[in-house]
Amino acid sequence: MTSAGHIQRLLAIVSGTPEVNTAQQPPKEDSQKPLKKQQTSRPKRGKTTERDLLEKKEEKKVPILTPEAKMFACQILMKAAKKEEVRQILHDAGAERSLLALLTNEDAEVRAAAANVIAVFAEHSLVQQTIAKMGRDFLGVSNAVETLVSFLSQTGLWNEAILLNTLTTISNLANETVGRNKLLAASVIKGLTVVLTSRYHRIRAKSVGLLANLLLDDSARQEFITSGGLPALANLLSSAYPETRRSACSAICSVVRDTKTASVLYDLG
Repeated sequence: MTSAGHIQRLLAIVSGTPEVNTAQQPPKEDSQKPLKKQQTSRPKRGKTTERDLLEKKEEKKVPILTPEAKMFACQILMKAAKKEEVRQILHDAGAERSLLALLTNEDAEVRAAAANVIAVFAEHSLVQQTIAKMGRDFLGVSNAVETLVSFLSQTGLWNEAILLNTLTTISNLANETVGRNKLLAASVIKGLTVVLTSRYHRIRAKSVGLLANLLLDDSARQEFITSGGLPALANLLSSAYPETRRSACSAICSVVRDTKTASVLYDLG
C-alpha cells in the first residue's frame, strides 16, 4: 500500500471525493481483461459459482462516503505513514488539508482516526511546517475550533498519540491572536483542566505548558479557577517528571495574581 496510486485512492475516500476514484478506473479495467476471457467458461444460467459470490460481496462493500469507510482508510494510512517514503507521498499529495478537515467531522470516531493518522504523519518535518501554516485556514472552518476543543473532554476516545496531536494543533492556533481568542471562546481552559488528569505524563506536561501561556488572560484565569483546576495544578508540582514540574511552576506564576488565589494554592500544599 505504498504506491502513489493507492495513497490517492485512500485520500479520495478521506476527503469524500469519489470522482477521484472513478477517474482511476480505466487502468483497472484494463488489468482485468484476462479475467474476462476466463469468464467465458462460466456454467449455465441459474447456477451460482464462487466467482458470483465474490462479486456480490464486492458490491456490498461500504460506500466510500460513510464514516466507516473514512475510518478504515485512516487506519490503513496510519499504518502506512510509519514509513518515511509514504509520509513523503502523503505530503506531496496534499494530505494535510484532507486530514485536518476530518478533525471537524461530525463522527467522533472519524475525528479520532484522523488524529491518529496526523500524529504519525506529522513526524515528517515538512508536514509539521505545513500544518502550522494551515492553522489560519483551519480557523475559518465552521465550528472547527469548537470541535477540536471538545475532543479534550471526550475521555473515552483518549490515547497518547491523539491527545498529543490535538494539543499540538491547539498550541499552534494559540500562537496567533485570532486563534487564541477563538480557543478561549470555545472554553479551551475547561478542556485543558480535564486533560491535566491524564495518565500520560507527556500529555500533562503539554497541557500545563499551554495553560502557562493562556492563563495570562484575566478571563482565562477565572475560568480555570472556577473549573477546579487549582488542585490538579498543585498536584503536578510533585510530578516525577522535571518537565511537568517546570511547566506547572510557570502556570502557577500565570494564575497567581491575587492573595486569595495564592492562599488557596498554599492550602493545597
